[in-house]
Amino acid sequence: MKNFSAAPESFKIGFLILDKRLDPIDIFKPLKDKKLRVLIIDKGFKNPIISEQTQEEASGDSNSLETLSELENLIFTLAKRFKPDFATEDIGTRTEEEFFDKNVFSKLFLELGVPFIPRRGSTLDYACSIKKDEVRCMYLCDTEFVEDLAILFDSLGADVSIARLQKRPASSQSQMIIRSKTLRKNICAVVKGMAGNTPYTLSFLKPPYILLILGADGVEEPITRLGYEAGFDIVFSYNNLTPKDIEQVIARVTLDGSNGSERTCILVCARNMMEASKFLEVLNQTLNQVPIVLDPGGKYTTAVSMVAKVKDFLSERRFNKLIGRRCAVFGNDITAKIVAILLYKLGCQVTLVNPCPNVDPETEEPSHLTKYMAFIESILAPTTEDQLEVLRKSNIVFITVPLENRITLGMLRRLRFFTIIVDVSTSSPTNVEGLEADDDMKEIIPGIYGLGGLALRRARDSTLVELLRSIRLNRRSTLDYPLMSEMAESAIKKVKISPSKRDD
Repeated sequence: MKNFSAAPESFKIGFLILDKRLDPIDIFKPLKDKKLRVLIIDKGFKNPIISEQTQEEASGDSNSLETLSELENLIFTLAKRFKPDFATEDIGTRTEEEFFDKNVFSKLFLELGVPFIPRRGSTLDYACSIKKDEVRCMYLCDTEFVEDLAILFDSLGADVSIARLQKRPASSQSQMIIRSKTLRKNICAVVKGMAGNTPYTLSFLKPPYILLILGADGVEEPITRLGYEAGFDIVFSYNNLTPKDIEQVIARVTLDGSNGSERTCILVCARNMMEASKFLEVLNQTLNQVPIVLDPGGKYTTAVSMVAKVKDFLSERRFNKLIGRRCAVFGNDITAKIVAILLYKLGCQVTLVNPCPNVDPETEEPSHLTKYMAFIESILAPTTEDQLEVLRKSNIVFITVPLENRITLGMLRRLRFFTIIVDVSTSSPTNVEGLEADDDMKEIIPGIYGLGGLALRRARDSTLVELLRSIRLNRRSTLDYPLMSEMAESAIKKVKISPSKRDD
């Protein structure tokens, strides 16, 4: 590994000019037991940064208000994706008051909720104080020091990328990888992107982490942002794919050489299990050792998140575990069947309820589901009376499909005290009267608690982020829901899910 003494002399001199108190050789040492990711923002001009007081006097190309506005837009966009633990900028000759009070970037990071520190000591010292396995830093740097700073961080084992405003018109594609052979030898890839209407480029000293989302039209909302939250540098999302399209997609985005696939992962969404299976068949023939997460239509992550949220709620209330509880699962889709199987494995008494017998069930289900279904009671409950009979016998109720007959407050009052209802409905009216989609284990009436579809979606998103982060770091595929269950519980404990809405 390189050390700082091997860095260019100009960089050492530059740092000493910025802060004469620093001894660069002593300050920069590799982090222990942590992974550092650094996104260097090329400001395009030198300190001091334009303050509100001097903006009216700005002139020239580099310090123009237009350039500053574009730079703020770029930083805001990348911070939303990169999720830095902190941001830093050399304080230079400014006082601390000038750095915080007359610095437009200070106010920008305050708005983003990101700690912004003046770099007068070691950036790595601050990173060491953050109790995370992977620490992310956004470093605002003068143009003349960008490349040498990148080489320095790279020599210390950090993953480094450089963001610059793009002066020439950007490609019509929102993201495009430029092959490494066209670039200087220490840059392996460049990606073009857009921050609103502002074109920019991202350069990488190591192969970037790439996530391919295949069949993104199979989920209800764009999930690209979750890929960035999981630590991927580039996320490509493809809709309306056929199995024949997949080889072309992979060839288009995989970097030259073997290193490209080492940091590429795939999320297979698809619309249903049959389509997902066809995608997997092509991927297994095309790619070796590229980790894959299988989540057709978001059904796997939804199912494991439903169960994990209930387990977490019971734990918070210090109630007994799920073992022995009577659970009813309303639905005839794969999500319902996975929930039922998970509950069965946890020792629950499970009834799978088909509330809509006129709707054909999903037939394209994995074989491992079929072998468990023989152990789970399945019944039809097309009428309100049938459904109420099931509800009154249950401690916990899961609803994965729209109900023709909504569960009313009158029905809720006839249920057992301390009943939990989890409903996937993400819009009003939900399947349960008195339950809003955003409610997170709200007490609907005394003793009856409900989880709405939007709160469930937040839990599902957290689960998917945990899964994607795991395959990025551990390089292990996750093709089955049992492997997701532990990650769902871990994700829900790590991430603070928004609390129930208060009644006004």
